[in-house]
Amino acid sequence: VLALRDAGLEPGQVDAVVFSMAPTTFMGVADADRWAVDYAWARGKPFMRVHTGGATGGSALQAAYSHVASGQYGTVLVGGGTKWSSRIPPGFMLEEECHRNFAFTMHHADQMPLLRISHAEAVQVGPDLWQVTVEVANDRRIPTRTARAAQRGIGMPDTASLSGPNAEVVTAGPMADRLSTTFAAVEHRPGALRVESGIPGLGERAFRYIVRAAPGSTLQFAYSAEKASPASIQIVLGQ
Repeated sequence: VLALRDAGLEPGQVDAVVFSMAPTTFMGVADADRWAVDYAWARGKPFMRVHTGGATGGSALQAAYSHVASGQYGTVLVGGGTKWSSRIPPGFMLEEECHRNFAFTMHHADQMPLLRISHAEAVQVGPDLWQVTVEVANDRRIPTRTARAAQRGIGMPDTASLSGPNAEVVTAGPMADRLSTTFAAVEHRPGALRVESGIPGLGERAFRYIVRAAPGSTLQFAYSAEKASPASIQIVLGQ
């Protein structure tokens, strides 16, 4: 309206309209230019949408100039619209903006992984041979390792280790749950299991170790993760 007023023109005197708008991918709205036809006084007139990324505004002016310079049109209106993906809030909303950001940040921090040993037991299955089962629980919503991190090999996997003086971990592996009768035995370093998928949010994982040690021996279990404080427990065989 202001452009027409400054030029001393009425909408009916416009021969064609060039509409400047970023590509649909950036706008997030399909064919937004068609919604603006009536608002740009372009109904029934040649209407061109121009989008060239960051040069869209300048390209629209160049297109309008070419229309006039070619002699095809006498008066060409250049307009357009945009959609900002973010904005700086006005001064009176800064407090609210900061409050929302702070609340989200604190909630996110509160939901970082919080580990605890939810179950641990040692059962003798032979002379100086023990079956040790440990379950680790995560009491928060964020997992110790995301699926994307595990898939892409980002960061270090979690570790579930069991050791003790004069104790030998014969074999070990993760379990479907602590009540399962089987476990997926690993081939190398059974005393330090690599847990690629971590402990899920509000979930738990169980591990089983077959250990050769004398009754009364003390074992130390520890679970470590990059995004959580370690969880550990001492297990005395035969108690």
